[in-house]
Amino acid sequence: MAVRLFFVSCLIYEGRAGWREAKPSDASEKAWREVSCNMDVLTMDSWSDRFLTEFYLQKPAILRGWVSPVLIELQARLDRDALLKDFGGTTVRLGSFFELSHHGAGTLKMELKDYIKKHFDTAYLFDRGEFLASSKLAESWLTVPGLNSTGKFGDSVTGMGARPTFALGSNGQGIPFHWHVDSYSVQLHGSKRWAIYAPHKMTPTGFLATESLVTWLQTRTGGKKFVPPTWECKQDPGDILYVPEGYFHATACIGDSVGLTHLARDSSATTAFHVYSEAGAARGGMSRTKKIELLQQASRLDSSNALIWSKMANLFANDDGIDGKKAMKLFKKALKANPLCLDAHHSIMWMLQKLGDKDAMEKHVQTYTEKYAMELSPQTPNAPMGRSAEL
Repeated sequence: MAVRLFFVSCLIYEGRAGWREAKPSDASEKAWREVSCNMDVLTMDSWSDRFLTEFYLQKPAILRGWVSPVLIELQARLDRDALLKDFGGTTVRLGSFFELSHHGAGTLKMELKDYIKKHFDTAYLFDRGEFLASSKLAESWLTVPGLNSTGKFGDSVTGMGARPTFALGSNGQGIPFHWHVDSYSVQLHGSKRWAIYAPHKMTPTGFLATESLVTWLQTRTGGKKFVPPTWECKQDPGDILYVPEGYFHATACIGDSVGLTHLARDSSATTAFHVYSEAGAARGGMSRTKKIELLQQASRLDSSNALIWSKMANLFANDDGIDGKKAMKLFKKALKANPLCLDAHHSIMWMLQKLGDKDAMEKHVQTYTEKYAMELSPQTPNAPMGRSAEL
């Protein structure tokens, strides 16, 4: 085992496989690149003994030292020159910060070589496993030990569900705060900055879905009310980072970064994310009363989740009959949890427009635009985002 570990270490670190290292940090860069890791880092033996009892669905952790033949092959084939040579003509999907945090994938398509050579610093490659499926690079992928026993991850053994997703970007690229099913991320080349909040612990100063983690760290983390992420860490080559289902998290590449993210194919019944998703999935076959009960249950599992309160409010702000008083009371809870929650803001603007209260809409826009330095347009309020923009 010691020989195999030494081989992987050499493969990862020597020459960075053609990818660019992060430039020396100036004062603004240090604010987000340099972080003291407060996450548990486990060896393979410790992971085997402790993961399912202490970490699964409970808190994040880093596994350091796991080796598999597929991982070794991926590290070699995903160096820059090999990737361009073998797959430069493959069409990939890129996304903006907002697209990736709300939809889990982007909409801009182009050939991989054009992305790396011309647009690498302006977009992030994170699809729904399309590249790894078409390239067949991960067709032999095996789920990380411990998680493979949960039966929730699809791989070459189970043959079920989603395979890993390719994550590729340059310095500062990544995904703003978002949540989803159980997952783990494998870092192959370069490094990545992580920020993770536990349920009930989201900072009341909030986050904006259109802003990168870098921007958030540089501009949104001051003030007396700010609560730092429950866990922060820098993920280095070879590290495998586990994120429990429903925990809000955000990432930022440090220099060029290459990795994989593997999402569970099913949610777990005990989480806020699962209950929230249940209420959203039953569009026509469930009464409003039942949906409210589910969302109330979800709020008890994560009281600081603005999306839950916003979705509950939307049940009283729709075309079937708007109850503005009840809706606004719940929207206020959403904005107390996250004053930058675009789902809530757009839904409020949509509701006020439907009610014909232009003055109230414009006042809402002015208040939050000035106080929180965010962009809201009273001219084009979107329909409630919670209806269509969910992971």
